[in-house]
Amino acid sequence: MVVVNVWIKSGVAAKIGDIEVRDPSLENRGIGSLILDFLIRWLRQIGIVRLYGDVSSMDSNHLDKLKHFYEKHGFYFELYPPGDPRLAKDPMTVGRVERQL
Repeated sequence: MVVVNVWIKSGVAAKIGDIEVRDPSLENRGIGSLILDFLIRWLRQIGIVRLYGDVSSMDSNHLDKLKHFYEKHGFYFELYPPGDPRLAKDPMTVGRVERQL
């Protein structure tokens, strides 16, 4: 099973929550990339110009893999440094990803 969460936050931006391949036999086969490429094309078609999301502390065991995935798709990937005021807004959020479409 594959799960994708995306919210249209305004007429020009969308927030990606997760692309999760829940079947281990389907991991590392390019499914996440296919989904993200499709999502980007669809969002462009409906006039969305920015896609962003939070990096969660729940992803801490695979941050390198997550960083590689988003950067290979043209996203800016940022982890917040200790003491950053953005960490106080949501204790589960440790960074962000963002891409102009």
